[in-house]
Amino acid sequence: MSRLPRRSVPAFPLLVALLSSRAPGEVATPIVWDFESAKLTWRPREDTIALTRTEGVGATEQSKACLRVQGKIAGGWNYAISDTHPLAAEQLYRLSAWVRIDKLGETSAMPFLKCEFVPADGKGELGRVSTETYDGSRLGQWQLLAAEFKAPAGTVRCWVALEKGARTPMEIDAYLDEVQIEEIDELSVFDKYRLKPTPPSLENVRGVHPRLYLDAARVAALQRRSRPLTRRCGRRSAPKPTARRRAAHRPIAGMTAGVATSSSGSVVSGTHCHRWRWRTC
Repeated sequence: MSRLPRRSVPAFPLLVALLSSRAPGEVATPIVWDFESAKLTWRPREDTIALTRTEGVGATEQSKACLRVQGKIAGGWNYAISDTHPLAAEQLYRLSAWVRIDKLGETSAMPFLKCEFVPADGKGELGRVSTETYDGSRLGQWQLLAAEFKAPAGTVRCWVALEKGARTPMEIDAYLDEVQIEEIDELSVFDKYRLKPTPPSLENVRGVHPRLYLDAARVAALQRRSRPLTRRCGRRSAPKPTARRRAAHRPIAGMTAGVATSSSGSVVSGTHCHRWRWRTC
């Protein structure tokens, strides 16, 4: 008896699927870089940037340490980048981080954070999402930068970076703390434009077209009042003849219908003759 050939299963995609699968209703553990451990998983983009774990200057009362990013950089898009972590495709997330900028070069742009999406094969680009930039009017203060997003299809992993904003030479002295990526159920941006409570004047016109003021009842009433036109050969049906229309089609006495004869004896069509009092349709 012959055996069926074995089919090889890619190990890495299968492992990712097993690790990312979870029971319904189970909340995924957030990805957190709190820099409480002495082991740093972030690295500088260039050797001219120094990353050091600094104690006693955390962003929150519970924080015992944070990451200091200091130095000059000649090129590239970011100062420092994190290690990679699994991320579920088409899931909603919130990226947040506490940032404190103590010093920037004269030509340096205000930094921000970004999350870069990585496909299964690690090749190509799936895109990225960025937080708002640091408020330069409040240098030396901790600011919470955040962004909400939906991971694109094909996303398997991600990494985070402290961005420069341009590829020109820059200088920075900054601190990072409580960098986090967590799952969310919905985007909070919609709550910014949702009225709570809805004013009575707006509640009364709920479901009404904002410009035409048409609702379902009004549309039905207009449909009942309208009458379809009877069409014949693609044209509207001819109107009923009136006394004026009948007079316009009646030839003048002494003329033959449809044709008139000029003094020279030539026959002139009624539709083209302008010298004879002849009316046509």
